[in-house]
Amino acid sequence: MRKRPLGQAGVGPARHSRTTILWSALVLILLALSLPVRATLLQSGTKNQVVLQVQQWLVLLGYLKHQPTGYYGALTEQAVKAFQTEQNIVVDGVVGRETFSLLRERICQTFRPTDVVSSNPDSGSLSERRSFYETAARNTRSTPEAFPVHGELLSWDQVKQVFLIGDTARVLDLETGLSFRIYRHGGHLHADCEPLSPKDTAIMFAVFGGKWSWERRAVIVEVGEHRIAASLNGQPHGRYSLRNNNFFGHFCVHFYQSRLHKNGKLDPTHQQMILKAAGIKESKDL
Repeated sequence: MRKRPLGQAGVGPARHSRTTILWSALVLILLALSLPVRATLLQSGTKNQVVLQVQQWLVLLGYLKHQPTGYYGALTEQAVKAFQTEQNIVVDGVVGRETFSLLRERICQTFRPTDVVSSNPDSGSLSERRSFYETAARNTRSTPEAFPVHGELLSWDQVKQVFLIGDTARVLDLETGLSFRIYRHGGHLHADCEPLSPKDTAIMFAVFGGKWSWERRAVIVEVGEHRIAASLNGQPHGRYSLRNNNFFGHFCVHFYQSRLHKNGKLDPTHQQMILKAAGIKESKDL
């Protein structure tokens, strides 16, 4: 009878045991992922930047009367409960997916058609500016791909002559119809910008679906008498100048033929968004 080598003694059962444990763990993970998730995002004791923006939403909507801090305490919980009561949903003081989605929806409804005052009071009459933004808001909500409002296709060399470092401007997002003010912090190959105030940061946060991201979005940037086709991302990074706007970094705003600071190259996705914002559907040499 052939003997099993000493080093292999017990290998079969041990291997079987490990395999069973691994498969059991995998099954439990898959079951957990398939179960209905209450998806608690924020609750009492949470402290992060999302809490800060949700608190600012609650301030803008009139539910929270105190300065946002980024800490989810008793006052925030009370404000959330008041919002949930008004929305006729489960009142638990916790910001889960439903509450978060409804808060963002309310921000969009509240600020889409009315928050239209220009950063430059001399750039046309108030009624003209309101007409421009309200027309954009009405049309972009249902047919974002139609781009009924278009910006001028100005090259970066032209833009940097009218949108100087230290200037403010207003951004119109063509998909949501929301607008917010920005401050040009710096940048030499494109514009490095920051939201001008906590309110502008909160609206920008809603534009990006309640999360900061590198997603490129087609926008129009209003600077003086110019309404310029542009593209921006929504990821705070790098240096910043404004200390009280709840946005800890800057974001990038690209214009036609502007380039990335990291390598001096064109960003094709930014450039495509710019062409969309200009109402140009066909491909154009970049």
